[in-house]
Amino acid sequence: MRFDSIRFRIRILYSLVLGIILVIYSGILYFSLSYTLHEDLDSQLALKAHKIVAVMQNYLKTSENNHNSLLNLIKNSIEKNDADPCFDNMKTLRFQEIANLTLKRDFISISSPSGKILGGSYNTANNVIPILLKQKGISIFNNTTFSTVKLPENLLRIISVPFPSNGKKEYFIHVGTSLKPITKLLHREKILIIVDIVIVLLVTSFIGQFFVSRILKPVKEMAITADKITRKSLSARVESTHLDYEMQHLVDSINSMINRLEKAFKHIANFSLDVSHELKTPLAIMRSESEFALIKERSHKEYQSVLQSNLDQIQRMKKLVDDLLLLAKVDHEIEVFTFEKLELCGFLKKLYEKEKMLAAEKKINIEFETSIDTVFVSADTLHLRRLFINLLANAIKFTPLGGKIGITVKQTAEIAYIAISDTGIGINQEELDRIFERFYRTEEADETAEPGSGLGLCLALSIVKVHNGKIDVESTVGKGSTFTIALPTMVL
Repeated sequence: MRFDSIRFRIRILYSLVLGIILVIYSGILYFSLSYTLHEDLDSQLALKAHKIVAVMQNYLKTSENNHNSLLNLIKNSIEKNDADPCFDNMKTLRFQEIANLTLKRDFISISSPSGKILGGSYNTANNVIPILLKQKGISIFNNTTFSTVKLPENLLRIISVPFPSNGKKEYFIHVGTSLKPITKLLHREKILIIVDIVIVLLVTSFIGQFFVSRILKPVKEMAITADKITRKSLSARVESTHLDYEMQHLVDSINSMINRLEKAFKHIANFSLDVSHELKTPLAIMRSESEFALIKERSHKEYQSVLQSNLDQIQRMKKLVDDLLLLAKVDHEIEVFTFEKLELCGFLKKLYEKEKMLAAEKKINIEFETSIDTVFVSADTLHLRRLFINLLANAIKFTPLGGKIGITVKQTAEIAYIAISDTGIGINQEELDRIFERFYRTEEADETAEPGSGLGLCLALSIVKVHNGKIDVESTVGKGSTFTIALPTMVL
């Protein structure tokens, strides 16, 4: 595995975060266990010490023995951890209660107010109480205290409980026990925790590698797909099934980008093909006429005719290039449109006045009719003018002398309908579905009218789509055609 790969970094990050969580959680458990064990130990020591004190106090209340006799009995009982055979029944009964506390493994001793050890169990080290008395902050002359005494080979937890005798002197009972069992248990738990954390991290690391590989599988597929993509092959797509939301979004974005690239490449290819195809004819005409003029010396009028013909072809090529560039912008550069609030009826009336003068040259009558006073649309004025000029220019071009052209504006709900009708040559039903194709020309148009670029209706369709509208056409050969544009109106 590469150390600079995303998979390795995710795996390390996952293990690091999991390790920190496990250490914190295990530490809490460890210290909780330690606290519980020590609290439980202190509770047991307190129970034993206070039970011993209670037994002794009860004995003093029921015994006529003097104080010195009691101390001797306590010393003997603690040191032997059993009742002396010479004890009477009362003494034997009281100290049997002490024996029942299972103190054989505990360290028990009694000290005087001056700190002198008066007696202790057989397993009490001689240096325990002196060390206890010397500890800083420990005062056994005030109240019950807990202390931890560190011996060379042991660690003791000791409780010191005051024991008043006849209201004159206050002695102290010390009950201690070794912390070795707790220390061993905690040490064992610590080792188990460390081993468990290491095992869990190793196991989860391999499991994490499996899941990371599955998560990053779409990324690998994207790279494989990207390697397959060339300018000649843009059909490859990344599979998008059973993916997480984020990966699904990424895959959709990549596929969408490939779609845009494919469209862009097709657009460039089509543009190049269209330009080469449409410019080939005028260039061939210009070349043949120029070569013909240069075969021999011509008159001034003949040269002028050739130059005029070449100029016409140049004008045609310029218009063709302009139309192609405009079509490219309309189809692929929507940002060139600047939409604004436009009053449609007034806008169309101005076009009507201008086109009426052009139609008059062919003795064609143009009529403008509307059933509404004002209607507003969101439109790019420049391109919308190009749309209607193209439609009106086609209507004038294909309408014979004395014909009629009508412009009608209606509104239904939130849609404005603009119909441009003519009494021209019409279009065959078989060709109606193709008239909006790029460079398509009908047979009737080729025979009866001057040839155009074949891009007018294609441009019109693109402009209508950009304005979220629709364009429909109805036509009958020999009677004329009607183009209807539907544009959404603005709610005021």
